Parts: sequence; C-alpha cells; structure tokens
Amino acid sequence: QRPVKALALHSNFSRKATRQFASGGLAAQLLLNEKGWFLNKDKVVHSGEGPIYSIAWSESLIAWSNDVGVKIFDNTSGQRITFIDRPKGSAR
Repeated sequence: QRPVKALALHSNFSRKATRQFASGGLAAQLLLNEKGWFLNKDKVVHSGEGPIYSIAWSESLIAWSNDVGVKIFDNTSGQRITFIDRPKGSAR
C-alpha cells in the first residue's frame, strides 16, 4: 500500500448506518470504501493514471484530480460522467 494523499467523506457520513468515503494517493487508485456493522467493502473506481492529488464529494458526485486531469464519477449510477483535460504546462 502507498500513502494516502486525498480523502473525502460522504455528506451523510455521520448520519448513515453505512459510512462511505473515497480515498486516493500515490498508488494511483481512487478507492470507494463503505463500512457498516457487518460490511467492509472497498471498490476501485479508477486506476492507472498517476497519483490522486485531491478529491471532492457532493451528493452523489465524486470529482478527483490526477496527472492527466479531473474526472467526475456518479456514485448512484456507477458511471464516470466527464473528464477535464489538464492544460499543458499547468501546475498540479
């Protein structure tokens, strides 16, 4: 396992029986974690495009940035929605 660089909690993390959070880092994977009384599930949402630098979660949408750009994932439908390319020469 590599160090975690970014973490985002579901907006209802403290109020739900199952708690979801997204994490990513130098392992170049975005993981969606779900924990509950008898449940502990990790799902790889994205991998292979460099380290995850930041994650933001709003309602059902999860956005993250890596070396290639920014991607947005809909947690309800389980589909990636869009990709925003990183301009050449821009800072991470």
